[in-house]
Amino acid sequence: MNKATQTITNNTTEYLKFLKSKFKIYHLSNIFFRDMHYGTMEYLTKRGIKITYLDAETVTQEVTTHLETNGVLKRLDKQTFLLNYPEFWLPRKEVAPPAPKPVAATPTTTAPVTTPAQAS
Repeated sequence: MNKATQTITNNTTEYLKFLKSKFKIYHLSNIFFRDMHYGTMEYLTKRGIKITYLDAETVTQEVTTHLETNGVLKRLDKQTFLLNYPEFWLPRKEVAPPAPKPVAATPTTTAPVTTPAQAS
């Protein structure tokens, strides 16, 4: 394991929070390898570790293997993972109860309207 991979695996929570700030990832959401790859490159650059595109891809493969082993990621296919990280659970939206139905107005009886022509 090289220095870049160790930096990420030793700071998994920080790394995942960094990815969350860049991409819309939540508990039980899909995350794509290429998103993690670009996130890895940016994360390591911000930590002062220069890395090439190809090396970052290798590091990302090692990191995804590590996260799979720890149960944080579940591989769905070659490039897609399911994120199993309850800290990123979306808050549940409270649904307002439906508004009560308006009460129908009861018809009232009114006196017949008479016009002056009818009065005579």
